Amino acid sequence: MKIEGYQLKNPFGEVCFEDEHKLLKEHYKDYFFDHVPFNANALDPDVYLIIGRKGAGKSSLAFFFTFQNYIKNARCIDVDEPQAYQHVLPDVAKIAADTNAIAIPQIVTMWEAVIWLLIFDAYKSVNPLIAKACFFRREQATVSQFVRNVMKHFLSLISKSKDGKLADEAENLLSSELVQQAKEVILPHLKKIPVIIAIDTLEHYDVNNEPMMRATAALIECASNFNTKYASRGIHVKLFVTAEVFSRLRGQYVSNPLKYVRDEIYMHWRPRDIIRLLCWRFHKYLSVRGRFSDLNPQAISWDDFSAVYERVWKPYFGGKLINRRGIEEPTFPYMLRHTQNRPRQMIVLCNAIAKACDIESKNGPFDPNVVVNTVWEVERVLATEVINSYREVYHNCGQIVDALMNFPLVFNGKLLDKFAPSTSSNWASGQYSPYNFRQLVAELGIVGRVRERDEQSHVIAADFEYFLKGRLSLMTSDACVIHPMFCGRLNVSKKEPYYRIYPFPDHPDFNDVFRSGMDQ
Repeated sequence: MKIEGYQLKNPFGEVCFEDEHKLLKEHYKDYFFDHVPFNANALDPDVYLIIGRKGAGKSSLAFFFTFQNYIKNARCIDVDEPQAYQHVLPDVAKIAADTNAIAIPQIVTMWEAVIWLLIFDAYKSVNPLIAKACFFRREQATVSQFVRNVMKHFLSLISKSKDGKLADEAENLLSSELVQQAKEVILPHLKKIPVIIAIDTLEHYDVNNEPMMRATAALIECASNFNTKYASRGIHVKLFVTAEVFSRLRGQYVSNPLKYVRDEIYMHWRPRDIIRLLCWRFHKYLSVRGRFSDLNPQAISWDDFSAVYERVWKPYFGGKLINRRGIEEPTFPYMLRHTQNRPRQMIVLCNAIAKACDIESKNGPFDPNVVVNTVWEVERVLATEVINSYREVYHNCGQIVDALMNFPLVFNGKLLDKFAPSTSSNWASGQYSPYNFRQLVAELGIVGRVRERDEQSHVIAADFEYFLKGRLSLMTSDACVIHPMFCGRLNVSKKEPYYRIYPFPDHPDFNDVFRSGMDQ
C-alpha cells in the first residue's frame, strides 16, 4: 500500500478532486477508490446521465473514465471545464429561438456536431479522411476551449447570414459528404477502440436563466440520442448534471422526459461506501508515513465493510461517544447525520478531527470529546458552504434562509408560511411566494419531513430532498424538522424535548446507521 513519489497532505484527502489531481498527478489512479457501485454502473452502455450534488464526486468519477478497465481498450475525451464555454452557451440559445419547443432541437443539432468534431479530433491519426473532417484544429487548446471555439464558429456563420439558423449550419456540417465519409471510416474502428466522452456541466447557475437551461436540456437530449444510436457501436457519451438544477431541467425544459431521461444514475452514497472510502484514504496516508506497520494491507478486503470498520475506522474513531446533550450514540451515525451524506463533507470533517487530535504526532484513538466539539465547529462551515453554493440558483439565498433563525428543531409546516413574508424583499422581482420559500428550504436540504418518531429513543427519522430523485414538497400540515447540520448556523431552539434527527432515507442501505441510533 505504500506508494512512492508523492506526499499526501491531508489524512482523508483534499477538499476537491482538482486539488488532489494537482497534488498526485499520475499517481491519482492509485488513490482512487474503485470499490463503490456507481463506478461500474456509470460505465454501463445504457447509462448516459449521471446526477449528483456538489461534493458527491462527479469530477472524480469523470476522471476515472480516463483509466477505467470496464470498457476494454477505450479512450476518454474529458470535457471537464464547462466554464470555458459557459459565456457562449446563452448566446447560442438566444439565437436559436424564443421558445423551448423550437430552440432546444436546434441546440441539440449543434451539440451533435460538437461531439462528432471532438471524436474526429481525437482519432484524426486513424485515417486521412478523419483528419480532413477536423474542420477545427485543437492544437494547444483544452478540450473545453475547443468546444467553445466550435460554438463561436456557428455563431459567426449565423451572424453573416440573414436567414441563417443554428440548426441549418450544424446540419450542413453533419450532412456534408466529408463528415459522412469520416463517420463510415471511424465507426468500425470504434467497435475495437471505443471512446468515452465525459461531459461535465456547470455546478451552479441561475435556474431563471432560460438560455442556459435550454442549452443544458438540449445537451441531455443530445446525450440520449447518441446513447440510443451509438452506444452499441463504441461511442459512450456520459453527461454529468448537478442535482441542484436537474429537477428544474427535467420538469420545465427537457421536451420529453420519458424519452430523454432514462437509466440515469444518482450519486447517492451509501454509508458503508463513505466509510470505506474514508478508511481507504486514511490507510494510504498512514502507510505513506510508515504507519500501520503491524497491519498487512493486502489482508484487508476493501469490499468487506465489517473488516474495514473494525480494523481501520474503529481503532481511531471508536464505536460510541457522548454527544453535546450528554446522550451516548454511535460515532459514525453521529458524524454522518451532521452532514448531507456527501464524501466531500465527511472528508472535511474527518480532516478537521484528525488535525484537532494531532494525528501527525499521535498514533492512537481520537478523543471522543474532541470529535464532538469538532463536529459542532465544522457543521457551521458545511452549512454555509451549502447555502453559498446556491447563490447563483437563488439570489440572496443566505438572507432568505436567515428567516429560519431561532426556529424550533421540530415544527409544523404552517410555521414556514408565517415567516415567509419576511423574506419577500430578498427575492428577485416576481419570484417570492410562500410556496417558493418552502421549495427553497427543502431544496437546500435545510428542512425535511418527519417520517418516523420514536419517543423511547428520542430519534426522529426524516426525509430530505437531497436523497430523493424528485422534489420534496413541504405542505403546511407536515411535521417538519431542521437538518442537524444547520442547527448551529440557524441557532435552532434547544427547548425540550430533545430529539436526535436522523436525516437518512427509508432504505435498506441505511438500516445500520438508522437502527444503531434507535437502539440506544
